[in-house]
Amino acid sequence: MEIIARYLSKSYSRSTHASPLQEQPRLIFVFLSALLATCLLSIASLSTAQTTPESIFSDSPSFLKVDEAFGFDFEQKGDKLIVKWDIAEGYYLYKRQFKTATKGATIGQASYPAHEQIEDEFFGLSDVFFEDVEMSYPIIQASQDGSVKLRFQGCAKAGLCYPPTTKVIFLEAFESGFLPTEQAFSASVKDSSKDELTFSINVADNYFVTKNSIKIDSFVHEFGDPIFSKSVSKNINNEASEVFLQQATVTFPIVAVDAESQAPPIVELSFTGCANEDLCYQASTFKVDLNQANAGSAQKTSSSDLVDNSAPVSSQFALADQLLSDQSIFISLSILALLGLGLAFTPCVYPMYPILSSIVIGKGKKEIKTSHAFALSFVYVQGMAITYSVIGLVVASAGVQFQAALQHPVLLSVFIILFVALALAMFGLYEIQMPSKWQQKLNSLSDGQKQGNYFGVFVMGVVSGLVASPC
Repeated sequence: MEIIARYLSKSYSRSTHASPLQEQPRLIFVFLSALLATCLLSIASLSTAQTTPESIFSDSPSFLKVDEAFGFDFEQKGDKLIVKWDIAEGYYLYKRQFKTATKGATIGQASYPAHEQIEDEFFGLSDVFFEDVEMSYPIIQASQDGSVKLRFQGCAKAGLCYPPTTKVIFLEAFESGFLPTEQAFSASVKDSSKDELTFSINVADNYFVTKNSIKIDSFVHEFGDPIFSKSVSKNINNEASEVFLQQATVTFPIVAVDAESQAPPIVELSFTGCANEDLCYQASTFKVDLNQANAGSAQKTSSSDLVDNSAPVSSQFALADQLLSDQSIFISLSILALLGLGLAFTPCVYPMYPILSSIVIGKGKKEIKTSHAFALSFVYVQGMAITYSVIGLVVASAGVQFQAALQHPVLLSVFIILFVALALAMFGLYEIQMPSKWQQKLNSLSDGQKQGNYFGVFVMGVVSGLVASPC
């Protein structure tokens, strides 16, 4: 770095037409090569003497698999579904990320144990559970082999947030005597205009809906403060709450509409109904398409699917779940083929087109048959596929430790310096060139590339896989 600084300081005393660093391309190339070597040595310094993929990142934080970090178990005791987690030390579960969906069953709201509150880097101020957690859901009704999908999400203190995990629980037949959700609570559109939307919520006798649980959501509309019909006071969990008996009417003023939004004008009304002071149902959600809104229209959202937009889950996890599902292997292969075809049209692949053409056609002037060009291209792609497969196996074997190792301060510092140096070169502060002998050697190898050389095309495919892998 002292050498680079010395040359930079001298650049101001030279002519503006030629930077002194531009006259030293070999020195710059050696510097960047040494910087890259330092990066590779830093990775090596994080590993042990063993060379297995797992040991490459052995000094980085080691994370447990999700089933080891959050040991899950459940049991059904009469009218209670009890779920348990044995949380490993250094891990925790989010309270807000517990979600349920049912099929052939109706359950109530969970009874949670005591929790702790932390400032979480993913969700901010959050209620979380450490160590052992036991929750119970009241079972209102269940047919034989009725199922409950239970989703949860947790993190490690060391800085890894797992994607949401879903467990399916099968229940034994049970009847509590309480009404199913659909019979106890329903909703309909009472009035709809461009200025407001009014819902009517019908409640069965001896049941009620809590006022503070009534909410509305839309991607297109912005609503003002709701206007409620008359409510009554009721003591719930030793707290006075406003509730609605038999029927509730709520009007939501429409204060703004996003006319440029491409999303459909669908509004979701949600509320929580209860059978008594100790038993409340899961939240009910009703959808209304305002393009087709009329008196009485409201469709209840199916409870067999889990929908949660609050979890920060990358699309790669959704794709992985789809590929690992029970769908046909031919469907999975077709999806991969389409994704690969789409990748070929991304901008970072465009520079590879002339490279592939020169490799396939070579320096020969003789015309090449289409079938021969296709065969050579196929061999080239197989070389790239081998490189991608090897890289994928290494990363998959290392697992989350690979990600943790790349976040090591030493590696981050090296990459920052490398990117700054390359950026300065792109701004023309200096040129990066290989030594002239190396350039002559590569040019001679390139000139010697013969047309239709399968082995040469395959080797270039392997090398190109390394070059194009950042795409």
